[in-house]
Amino acid sequence: MNLETKSIVIDTAEPSWKADEFTAMGYEVQHLPLVTGDYWFKHDLGQLLIERKTIPDFDRSVSIDHMFDQAEDLIEWLRDEPNRYGMVIIVGNFEGNDYTSYAQRMGALGSLLIRGCPVLTLPLVDPTTERNQEKGVVHEEYLFNYVVDKMIRSITEGKMGKFRTVDLFKYKNPDANKLMFNEKVLRLVPGISKRRASDIINEFPEINFEIKGLPEDGYKKIGGVGKKTSASIFERFGGND
Repeated sequence: MNLETKSIVIDTAEPSWKADEFTAMGYEVQHLPLVTGDYWFKHDLGQLLIERKTIPDFDRSVSIDHMFDQAEDLIEWLRDEPNRYGMVIIVGNFEGNDYTSYAQRMGALGSLLIRGCPVLTLPLVDPTTERNQEKGVVHEEYLFNYVVDKMIRSITEGKMGKFRTVDLFKYKNPDANKLMFNEKVLRLVPGISKRRASDIINEFPEINFEIKGLPEDGYKKIGGVGKKTSASIFERFGGND
């Protein structure tokens, strides 16, 4: 594979229209079964492996723990050789209209991040809007294709080291993963702002807020957290059950 042909391997389990989209972008697509990941690109300066998940696929994979096996396989692949890059990309409306589904997805996302698995969530886009038509958007997964193409270009141009410093790769530090995840989970509690979540995390840096076992009166020490909000936090995270 080289820059001139821009060849990419797409797993046979992926829908054929994804191959058509990358062909339209100028890629030579090979449809082959992949042991790990769904999209694989190899170049003298590095390799890229992407595990693509739609929201229904992500939910289903999490429910049977397959998602975490795939994440471990991706992490192992990244560690095997230098100049390997990859991530799980979840495409779709991550928040949805259901609080329970959103909370469960956040829990699964946190588990992936804490494991050290790079993860990116991308929304679908509406190709029918005037603004998107002006930008040449012709399909809902425009952002997915754009990110993958951008990463491939960064590899072939020898710029991946710089590219890795942006938010797409901020999830590779397990300690940072935990802090970021704790903040997102705490903000699911009504009455908790981003600033207040940060205050609570600073007060209890050792706590994983997806696990119960917090001090019942601990939140009273945090300024600006009233009784109602404190009760909501403890109801969600307190106790050992």
